[in-house]
Order: sequence, then structure tokens, then C-alpha cells
Amino acid sequence: MSRASQLIKEIEGDLARVKKEYIQFLGGITLVEPTDSRDKLTKKVRELLNLTKMKSSEIFRSDNLISKVNAHISLWERQLQAKMGTRRKRRTEEAEKKEEAEKPARKQPTKISISDAQNQRDQVVALYDDYTRTNLSLGVTKQVSFSKFQSFIQQQTQSVQKKKGTREVVYEIVVKDDKAAIKSKSGN
Repeated sequence: MSRASQLIKEIEGDLARVKKEYIQFLGGITLVEPTDSRDKLTKKVRELLNLTKMKSSEIFRSDNLISKVNAHISLWERQLQAKMGTRRKRRTEEAEKKEEAEKPARKQPTKISISDAQNQRDQVVALYDDYTRTNLSLGVTKQVSFSKFQSFIQQQTQSVQKKKGTREVVYEIVVKDDKAAIKSKSGN
């Protein structure tokens, strides 16, 4: 069994367990929000996103599973907001320290060069990871699925290549109107 298949099975099991824990928490059966379980789940999802060598069936399963996890996270956030009566942000000391460490890096956005999004999955994953991290740091919980993101990047790459007559397209994630935006320009 490949690492991707193993991670997919683990994430499916973890998602089922975290769903039960949130049902119990939101129903008032338990008093502690299952943040540790949720964080472990998101860590495994990030690990799955960073895998570069996957079969097409594994890519399909992982994209669907990641979309499902993101949908549940958004659902839990909405349910928690309704329960608490306000918009809440989960912040820990560790997260604040991590953000502080990343702030200097945010001044210089990561530039990623792509010529074919289908064959350069690792660059698209890096761009997607930067995009989702930026959105999460801005408090945006609703995320686009990786497959839609990859399709968008492929279309954008082809469009810029056609308009500018260039092979490479350079992408960077910038903050615009309190959301992450994808900036593209022709490469050298």
C-alpha cells in the first residue's frame, strides 16, 4: 500500500471520529471542543497535499477527501459561531508564535514558476498551500478544493502563455481586500 493510500484511509477514519466528537460537543454531551483531534486531522491533510507521486485514482480520492474535510471544518466553524453567538477565532500561543515567525516571510511573497499545472503538481501544491495558509491567517475558513485550484492555475497558465507568448508563468499569493489573491505574470 502506498503512502497516499495509507494516509487517505487514516484521514477517512480520523474524519469519522472527529465528526462524532463534534456532534457530542455541539450537542452538549462533552464540554471540551475536540481541537486536538481536528488539528491532527488537518496535519494529515497537509501531509497528503504535499505528496507528489500519486496514482490518478489516489489523486481523485485525495481531492474528494480534502474537499470533504474542508466542508466539515467550515460546517463546524459555522455551528460553533451559532453556539457561541459570535465569530470566534481559534488562537493559541503556538499559532501566534508561528504567525510572528512567518510575518517577515510574508513581506517577500513566494514566487512559483509554472509552465504546465498538470505535470508540475509539486509547484501547484506549494502554491495551493501558500494560498490556503494565507487565507487561514486572514480568518477565511472556506477554501477552494485542490482540483478546482489546479484547473484554475492550468487555465490561467494557458491564457498568459497565449497572450504574452511566454513558456513560464510566475505566480505569487498577495493579500487583497483581506483575502488571498493569486497574481500571475509572464516569466522570463
